Amino acid sequence: MGPLSFLLLGGALLAAASPAPAQTSDPVPDCATVDCAGSLECVIVNNTAACVPRSQGPQCGPNRCPLGETCCNPSCGICTPPGKGCIKLLCRPEDEQDPPAPKPSRGPKCGPVQCAGGETCCNESCGYCRKPGQGCTKEFCASGPKCGRKQCAVGEVCCNESCEYCREPGRACTMEFCLAGGE
Repeated sequence: MGPLSFLLLGGALLAAASPAPAQTSDPVPDCATVDCAGSLECVIVNNTAACVPRSQGPQCGPNRCPLGETCCNPSCGICTPPGKGCIKLLCRPEDEQDPPAPKPSRGPKCGPVQCAGGETCCNESCGYCRKPGQGCTKEFCASGPKCGRKQCAVGEVCCNESCEYCREPGRACTMEFCLAGGE
């Protein structure tokens, strides 16, 4: 064996006897194992998990609470300071809201009254409104309209014929049934 072979063999033996360089595998930082206080949140800073002040409050339904407030009603997105009262109601998202009810249509003006939608004025002097095809008297009313056996005053309407109730237009009226007149 020549000197060069001996040198190569010695280097190989030396390499085999030396431990391999240590591989440092730092554990991957994990916020799941860090418990931060209520006003702090876990973030990774310089490859280390750290608790830092929150930049925003918690998510609350469609909103994010301001820093220091808590989410008291997620369905409505209502945030309050800790320990303060909160309204407990269920809110639906905008896309689930019921459409607004259509406004009732109005019919024509008929003497002292305003006919309802779908009605026509059949006797203006008496303020009689009827649906198309319903009968109507063609009397002249110098006073208000006839209401059962009663005559209403000028400017009044018959709001319940069986009870003979006359009222000013727009005033409440009961829809009861009376056998022999009411007032």
